[in-house]
Amino acid sequence: MIKKWKLVKSRQLFNGNRIAVRKDTLKIHNGRITDYEILECPDFVGIIAVTKDRKILFVQQYRPALDEITLEVPAGAVDKGETAKIAALRELEEETGYKAGKIKEIAHYHSLIGRSASKTTVFLATNLRTAKEKAKEDENEFLEVVEIDLKKAFELVRKGEINSAPSVAGIFGVQSLGLIS
Repeated sequence: MIKKWKLVKSRQLFNGNRIAVRKDTLKIHNGRITDYEILECPDFVGIIAVTKDRKILFVQQYRPALDEITLEVPAGAVDKGETAKIAALRELEEETGYKAGKIKEIAHYHSLIGRSASKTTVFLATNLRTAKEKAKEDENEFLEVVEIDLKKAFELVRKGEINSAPSVAGIFGVQSLGLIS
């Protein structure tokens, strides 16, 4: 039977603006002691925003960690004191200039399950309308909004041109749930 490991001690190795790393010393049920590095980062959201003409909103942006320009659904971190739903509404408006009339959670997952407790929640946003005033933008984000139909989005996933986890999970989620065709 699998048993939880016991925390012996924990110490912070790095504490940055968006992430932290700690080293936990753990006692396994067989008595062995082991160290484990844990990445601490906020939860995230991804938004599958569907327009009136049944297209999905994507953003193109430069991602320094990959040194690439990516095509992905609007996404971002859940700020302290915020719910995932509120973060999704905020990120959608900040990144695309749209507000959602309706928003529904369609998936959630732990993308780094072996190293982080961070959770990503994916939402379906519909009944979109243009925001009356432009939301406050992140001064380090430069985005271009692109509309793509679901069939083309699947093709881009298969080609590896759309490969962010929230985008892939969201596209397959809306398709498998029959939410858009």
